[in-house]
Amino acid sequence: MAVITHIGTSRTATTTLQKSLFPEIKSNLLVTKKAYKSSIKQQSPGKVISTRPDIKEHLTYYSKNKDDIGGLARDLIFPLSILATKYSEQAPDLFEYLVESIVLLLNHGRDYKNIFISSEMLSETGASISCRSSNKQGPFPIFILGQAIKIATSEPPLISLCLRDPIPHLVSKFNRCCLQRRQLNYRSITPSEYIEKQIHLESSQLNASSISTVLHKDFLNQLQRIGYIKSFGFQQLKSSQDVFSLIGLPCEKIVPFHHLPVENSSKHGIKDEFLIKSHIQDTLKELGYLTKVMDNKIFE
Repeated sequence: MAVITHIGTSRTATTTLQKSLFPEIKSNLLVTKKAYKSSIKQQSPGKVISTRPDIKEHLTYYSKNKDDIGGLARDLIFPLSILATKYSEQAPDLFEYLVESIVLLLNHGRDYKNIFISSEMLSETGASISCRSSNKQGPFPIFILGQAIKIATSEPPLISLCLRDPIPHLVSKFNRCCLQRRQLNYRSITPSEYIEKQIHLESSQLNASSISTVLHKDFLNQLQRIGYIKSFGFQQLKSSQDVFSLIGLPCEKIVPFHHLPVENSSKHGIKDEFLIKSHIQDTLKELGYLTKVMDNKIFE
């Protein structure tokens, strides 16, 4: 039995897969965030450090309740992956609890072919989503989760991910960032400011920004340090006649991508999208990143 982690990336039809494809999984144990729902409740460092009794209580509860896999993911695996990354210095034992949670999951998944963990938040940080680059960030949670899986299973995970043509991907992520900032009552930012902040974040913390996932070759090389890689392009996904096989689950039924409904489509017009794309390209070029991004490109 293998542990497969699908990490998005975000803005590559992850909501469509979570809402319409993953409920069809039968042969593998599904551990996923729900479409349109967060993987974790936002908590302050002080709150995180004071939650040891809650974590221990959750571990006791889920050791006895094997049918509540969604709760195990929501209360332990996803939160601990994110929090153990972000607060590793203040609360190093969060990683030990994460390993213990993976061991619980393995026990619950004995009757399945594989365990399939999916959340695009595994390849995101708060700053990559809402562009608050002033906050201290750790790397994407997949890196700490991959280490925990390897300790719990003695085998690296299979990491499944979709990558997009870099410039359209950054346009889509900028649009998502604008939506997030409106919901959080933050001030609006321009495409140029967005790119500047993400490059600053990338320079201060590797694998923590939207720039990380558009540097295809570099990002895959980093992921290869913690697991086996199953990567594919967004255009491959959209044209796929067997999505489960493409993402690394060949034992499920055949589902073509065009049978799935579209979710989270852009609300911008063609003219707006063109202007956003132009500003993003110009800023990448001005800051010396455009050539690096294009030289790293593998997928469309």
